[in-house]
Amino acid sequence: MSRGIRSIRGMNDYFFVDTLYLQKIECVLKEILCLYNFSEIKLPLIEYYDLFKCAIGSITDIIEKEIYIFSDRSNNNIALRPEGTVGCVRAIIENGLFHSLPCRFWYSGPMFRYERPQKGRYRQFYQFGMEIVGISGPEAEVELILICNRLWEKLGINDKLFLEINTIGSLISRKIYFDVLKKFLLNKKSFFDNILWKKIIRNPLILFDSKDPSIFELIKDAPILNDYIDDVSILHFKELCLILDSFCIKYTINHKLVRGLDYYNNTVFEWFTNDLGAQNTVCAGGRYDSLFKKLSKYDFPGIGCAIGLDRLLLLFKSMDIIFNKFEFKLIRIIGVNDTRVFCIHLAEKLRDLFFNLKLSININNKIIKINKYYTHAKKNNIDIILFIDKNYLEKNTFFMYDLKFNIKKMLSCDGFIQYLKDVFKYYQ
Repeated sequence: MSRGIRSIRGMNDYFFVDTLYLQKIECVLKEILCLYNFSEIKLPLIEYYDLFKCAIGSITDIIEKEIYIFSDRSNNNIALRPEGTVGCVRAIIENGLFHSLPCRFWYSGPMFRYERPQKGRYRQFYQFGMEIVGISGPEAEVELILICNRLWEKLGINDKLFLEINTIGSLISRKIYFDVLKKFLLNKKSFFDNILWKKIIRNPLILFDSKDPSIFELIKDAPILNDYIDDVSILHFKELCLILDSFCIKYTINHKLVRGLDYYNNTVFEWFTNDLGAQNTVCAGGRYDSLFKKLSKYDFPGIGCAIGLDRLLLLFKSMDIIFNKFEFKLIRIIGVNDTRVFCIHLAEKLRDLFFNLKLSININNKIIKINKYYTHAKKNNIDIILFIDKNYLEKNTFFMYDLKFNIKKMLSCDGFIQYLKDVFKYYQ
């Protein structure tokens, strides 16, 4: 292959076993969201650029530096979606879905941002998003947080993730805070370059969304947004905390937690881990009660969150115990000495009996050392090898090697079926 044929930087290929675990995560999520009456919505990968510019804010890093924008053949400015909420809100408005409020939607797929790639931060990344529209009370926030908490418990990673919440108040109270914060930052103007200072003048909250340690040091004594938040937003946040306490959900109030998009108001939250380095946010979300009014004549409250599937997968890879508890078995049947027909019949019988199998057949009439099959199986994460030889079949047996449990034995067909039943009971 030519050295020039390669993927775009920051856009990764996923293969087995990664794809299997991503499927498992989504499968569990879909089961949970069904309990909460969420419906799937499939959204376009591209939208008009002006939609994102209007909704997200023209002075955000996403719009200024990260969004992929191009012109189509009609000279329309088109953008690859950098996140999912805006497209979902556009779909609700365009299709009149607000006539049956409240509505709950989930979506999954790739998002695109032109960032400097590193572990957990890619230019094409995968998100699972959830949106609730039409509920203004804190029960909507609680519902999303409970869904996420249920997912972490189901996947066995609840002790690896930590919840931080905050309220950033209404747009009016935030404008008052902006003026106070700008006065504080004027004394530190010399520490910022001209480009960053222009952004600060337009939206000083971007500093709190920065990952730069030197920025943290500069703003550690900055006025706290919480001191300027309106009474209605404070009451909303207190009610949220009371409900979370009633469910014994552990959380930390982080007054410097903000979201980097203009459309957020009131509640914002993040689930993060200490096991992924700098890119440690696994799930994030917040309220966007003004977004519908910004994009249309309608005014509905909304809240959503998105789970970073790439980062969740990285977290899984650091926890071997999670990988060992997925309820599937990858089986390879090796047939030699004219056992083709038997191997095919056995494979079909196993597929009839067990739904959680991934089974393939390798027919080779040449005698090959069995150790070569072992080596190949380990490299390809195969769980069980069945070595079927005509001489064995005359005795109604074949050789099984379970690589996961390091078990080698001769079994009849019925004996192997019972063995698989016992194995799956172990995973339940």
